[in-house]
Amino acid sequence: MGENNSDEKKDFKKKIANRKIVINLTSSYVKHPMGNYLIKLLINTSLFIVLINYTNIAIYYSIYSVFIFAMWFSLFENMLVQITTVKFTKYIIMSFGGIFILPIVISMALATFVAGDIIEFRTTEMLLGFTVAFMTSRKVLSVLLLNSIQRYRFNKMFKKKEDK
Repeated sequence: MGENNSDEKKDFKKKIANRKIVINLTSSYVKHPMGNYLIKLLINTSLFIVLINYTNIAIYYSIYSVFIFAMWFSLFENMLVQITTVKFTKYIIMSFGGIFILPIVISMALATFVAGDIIEFRTTEMLLGFTVAFMTSRKVLSVLLLNSIQRYRFNKMFKKKEDK
């Protein structure tokens, strides 16, 4: 019996040693990168449309202009976030993900530069205000969405166990 108890303690210690702490600093909705990009594009587009329409801080020609702007922004943001993640992992951990503000701001500036003919912000201050409002509203929406996804998975997991 004493030998069996010591084996259980060793197994328990191995389980503790194999545990990993995972901190999700980016919003990952699905495992496939393209699916994740499309969900982020959908969120960005909807927030752009809502914020630009209701605040009237930009001049655009059609709703497609806002969609093209969101596509450029999402593309630049994904590329810069991946580069930041690969090259500056140490600084991401040290800043608790705060460094991800830089790719968002740079992406917004690049998207404004590239799509400057189809969407135009009235002033630079309005662009900065839009960027801050966008980052804040997207963070709130992402947290709510990720919590609902986790709650769904959690309930689904326990429903399977109850059915067995």
